[in-house]
Amino acid sequence: MVYERYQDLKIEPPEPKSIDRLIRSAVRTADKQFYTTTTEKLSPVTRVKLDALIDSTMLPDGTTDNTSILQQLRSDAGACTLNSVLAEIEKLKQIRALDLPSDLFSQASGKVVSWYRQRVAVEDLTEIRRHPEHIRYTLLSAYCYQREREITDTLLDLLINLIHRIEKRAGRTVDKQILKDVKRIRGKHRLLYEVAQVSIERPEGTVKEVIYPVAPEQTLHT
Repeated sequence: MVYERYQDLKIEPPEPKSIDRLIRSAVRTADKQFYTTTTEKLSPVTRVKLDALIDSTMLPDGTTDNTSILQQLRSDAGACTLNSVLAEIEKLKQIRALDLPSDLFSQASGKVVSWYRQRVAVEDLTEIRRHPEHIRYTLLSAYCYQREREITDTLLDLLINLIHRIEKRAGRTVDKQILKDVKRIRGKHRLLYEVAQVSIERPEGTVKEVIYPVAPEQTLHT
């Protein structure tokens, strides 16, 4: 592509090494501009919240818990359970609490944002903390900006699957109850037939003498 551009401009291309240096310089310049533009859009409060994502927690016994909020955001949703849904909702709340500007990456393509986001996805906390502020804030913002959309999609899938599971379980419960009622009804039909038959055969007898031997009192109450 570089050589084609030189041909279009009718310029003799430099040596390959020179072209490599020019490309690296252009990439560094573009990176620096992207870091600066992104950081300038972030409020001081949002910057503090971004740093809090990679903070370690001090436990009551004085030791450090290396589990950060960022590590929680990186975790997968897991199986479709109510706890998974609640965990994804909590992640979403954490990201939205950052108050990232809606136009933060309006001038950048999704591929560019993904490239910066990927660095946070693979770096450990120590590496992320070592970055200068403008780089650190940009990388964390890119990660959270795209992660919010992923978590939203995951949450919707979990909720849909959970609703389907509840519907199936409710359906099975209703089916069991219907079958139970049908069996109970069928039993009553048989009892009613037998009661009617003995009543016709022994009309002069008492309920205790005629009916109860066929249908006990307790059965008739059910």
